[in-house]
This record gives sequence, C-alpha cells and structure tokens, in this order.
Amino acid sequence: MAEQIGSRTQARRLRALGYCRVSTRRQADHQVSLDDQQRKIDATCVLRDADLVEVFVEPGVSARSDQRPEFKRMLAFACDPANHVDVVIVYAFSRFFRNPTQYLHYKELL
Repeated sequence: MAEQIGSRTQARRLRALGYCRVSTRRQADHQVSLDDQQRKIDATCVLRDADLVEVFVEPGVSARSDQRPEFKRMLAFACDPANHVDVVIVYAFSRFFRNPTQYLHYKELL
C-alpha cells in the first residue's frame, strides 16, 4: 500500500506528487520496483480522488541522505505555494528516507 505524506488542505480535488526511488544503479537499470512504485502511486491517487501532477523518479540513489537531485526538485516543487500541492505519495517510507530524524524534518516541512 502506498503511504501518504501530508494532508488535505481544502475541499477540492487533491493535487498530488509521486516520488519513486531505488537504491542501486543495478535496480534502476532493470526497473526493479520503479514500475511497481508508480502503479501503487497511481492507484492511491484513484482511491484518494487526487490529480497526480508529477512523479519524481530517483534511480540508483540511497535514501540515507537528502543529497538526491530529484528529491530536492520534488521538495522545491511541493513547497512552492503557486503549485498548490496537497500531498506527496510514496510507495513506502523507506523510499522517502531511511533516517527517521531526516524523515520527520522533511515531513514537517511538507
């Protein structure tokens, strides 16, 4: 089941972002779990009646750090009030962060 980070802020259709990540270049080269993650994000949007605005894909990058180009791009997009993003959907918390302290920091920021 895909996890949801964030909350509904208005009584309109949710605007969602997706974030997919695999840790190794080998996984990325063989699309291990990226397609599955995308399918789960799509399904969550259908269940939540949300419009999927964009999906950010991070192939072959560890979640032990926040030094991830697509993560940073997603964060900037999500935090820009002009984009009206309500929720960021990830397949599992481990796809978002491995470090609980950093996870909580960025969850609060979002």
